[in-house]
Amino acid sequence: MKLILTLLGFVFLVACAEKEPAFNPQLVGTWEIVHFNEPLNTNSITAYTFNGDGTYSWAWAFRNPGERTNFGYQLIWNGTFRTTQDQISFRVEEMLDAPIGIPSSFFVPREEMVQRNYTPGAITNRRFMLSADRSTLTILADDEMASDEVYTRAKR
Repeated sequence: MKLILTLLGFVFLVACAEKEPAFNPQLVGTWEIVHFNEPLNTNSITAYTFNGDGTYSWAWAFRNPGERTNFGYQLIWNGTFRTTQDQISFRVEEMLDAPIGIPSSFFVPREEMVQRNYTPGAITNRRFMLSADRSTLTILADDEMASDEVYTRAKR
């Protein structure tokens, strides 16, 4: 009987040790969509940064063409993420906005962002696909009226 209980305990420990990670580690890094904004004569960037600790940020930012550093932001969301095969779950913990009434444009430096009145906890689930060479991440649209978002890996 002792032998059976010992074996069952061992099997339980091995089974627990082989748990799947909470997220796909191939997502770790920064992924961007870059569009030239002609009226502002600058690039408009939407970017996800997935970190190895299961946190992420999403930003709507602006940078000069040909540069890698953002000079302004409109929105920033920070939170945690988890994945299962083809689904990613986002839990927003913090939302930052450009202050209302910005005189010259609708973006500001990161340090001037203000925290939005927001109650954390809502989870958004989206389907995703990674390209075979892991250079693009596609966040699939929720409905037929929206477009899939195709992000390019900016850095790991």
